Parts: sequence; C-alpha cells; structure tokens
Amino acid sequence: MNTYIRKKIFLSLLSGLFIGLSYPPFPLGFFAWFGFIPLFLSLEDCNYKESLKYGYLSGVTAHFIVLYWIGFNSGAGFLPVFLSLIGAVFYLSLFWGLFAITVQYFLREKTKFLWFAPLIWVTME
Repeated sequence: MNTYIRKKIFLSLLSGLFIGLSYPPFPLGFFAWFGFIPLFLSLEDCNYKESLKYGYLSGVTAHFIVLYWIGFNSGAGFLPVFLSLIGAVFYLSLFWGLFAITVQYFLREKTKFLWFAPLIWVTME
C-alpha cells in the first residue's frame, strides 16, 4: 500500500473520528464544523468506487463512535448486541458512501460542490 492510499485512508478515518466525537456525550460539538474537510480532501482525484470506499470508511468510523451505547442499553446477551451494533454501523455507513459518490459527481462536474454538499447531506438524512 503506497503512501497516497494511506493518506486517503487516514483522512477518511480522521473525518469519521471528528464527526463521531462531535456527538454527545463528548463535549466536542465544534468538531462538526470541520469534520467533513478531511473526507473532502480524500475524495480528490478519486473515481466513484474509491469515493464509495472512503466515504464508507468514514461512516463506519463515525458510527462506531456514535452507536457504542447500544450494548449498554439493551440488556441482551453479547452476541445479539454485537450483531445489532455491527449491522447498524454497516447499514448506516452506506449513506456516507452514497454521500461521497454524490460529492464526487459534483467535484467532477466542476461545480461549486461546497454549496451542494450540505444540501446533499440533509437530503440523505
């Protein structure tokens, strides 16, 4: 794995970390203001498949941080709790991948994607 790909993976993980930590109970809500910047940087010079991969990786990172409480709240056994957490994380991360593909489309069309990115995000929520 070359340094170019490692950098993109690092940026994707960093974006997921920032967004994940911006949710309660962590008092770091200000991370939400710049949490997507590393993801946008990782999408430069990518095709749609790579955009899906990096967006999905950011989503998995963010959702593992945000949804950790499922295991503490349910009172069920380890296996059902673990499988429900994994299922929720991997399903919800698909929206991040779709978001990354859509942002990549606007990047390729040379539009001012920063105007469209918030609209796309809210529409997918």
